[in-house]
Amino acid sequence: MTKYTKQDCLNAVKEVNEQIDGKITIEKYKNHKNSNQPSYQVINKRIGWDNAKNELNISKHRYTKQDCVNAIQELNKKTDESITIQEYRKYKKDNHPCIDTIRDICGSWNKAKVMCGLDINIKNKNLRHIIKQQIKNSIDEDNS
Repeated sequence: MTKYTKQDCLNAVKEVNEQIDGKITIEKYKNHKNSNQPSYQVINKRIGWDNAKNELNISKHRYTKQDCVNAIQELNKKTDESITIQEYRKYKKDNHPCIDTIRDICGSWNKAKVMCGLDINIKNKNLRHIIKQQIKNSIDEDNS
């Protein structure tokens, strides 16, 4: 049985990530690694999958903010008003980020909707306006 070092594990993840689209996942690693590279289980035990990706500065998510915005905007076309979480889940396809990923990448569901130029679903118009403005200010701060 081959003993892999931490560096062997990092090199393998880096090589496979470069070989594919740069958005490595566990499944993509398993499908694209060669027989000389450590298995996912070895990497996870030796260093930890997320730790390896962090050390290599590989994003935790395979999606970007723009991917989230595009998915919300695409699925919003199927609704009568500003899309809700329930509607997003209903229309979501396998290639779209899940709600938790959108929240993680964008900061919140409402923040993601504001990034899309969509209204947020709050009944009280005054409160909706105030919250939307606060979210816009927060987005501006994140981008500066």
